[in-house]
Amino acid sequence: QPTMGLMYVVSKCERYLGVMEGLYRTHLLHGVQKSFGHAKAQLFIQTFKRYIALYTKLESSGNHHEVSVADQLEQGMVEEMYQCGALIVWTYNKSQAMSHNSSKAHHFRLPVQDLLHLLCMVPAIVFSAKLVLTATFVWQWIMTTSAELQHALILQMRPAWSFLIEQRKGIFANRHVPAIEIEAHDT
Repeated sequence: QPTMGLMYVVSKCERYLGVMEGLYRTHLLHGVQKSFGHAKAQLFIQTFKRYIALYTKLESSGNHHEVSVADQLEQGMVEEMYQCGALIVWTYNKSQAMSHNSSKAHHFRLPVQDLLHLLCMVPAIVFSAKLVLTATFVWQWIMTTSAELQHALILQMRPAWSFLIEQRKGIFANRHVPAIEIEAHDT
């Protein structure tokens, strides 16, 4: 995948932040008293768990003819990752701009640790190039939002790395690399 330009990154981030703003306004228009942040977070958590269950079932079936289903699952997870990242950044920015005494302040509280955990574990479990690239983009976005979120995200990366090591995925895979392949990279 080609390197993303600044304008692409900014427009992608702004698009997803705009989606969150629109969902929030719709939430308020419907007069829902439940916290927008918690409601949306719970939806993401349920959706990620459903995607992981479907992916695990598909992977264990060994049916490689279901490529289109796997692609649809992957695309759904990519979209959820962008929206989940946007929810974290959007609620953080809103909560910083709003007085904690405001009647709307409860809408911007999230189970941040749970969401960050999923943003780290989903690409570790599925481990596709598309999800890892998406996760990297979302992680950078979250990390540039605040030092607080950066620290929280790094703490959630540890279990994902441990999982990759235990499952022997990526650079931790136990695969024999022929000497000829190594030598080809030396030239």
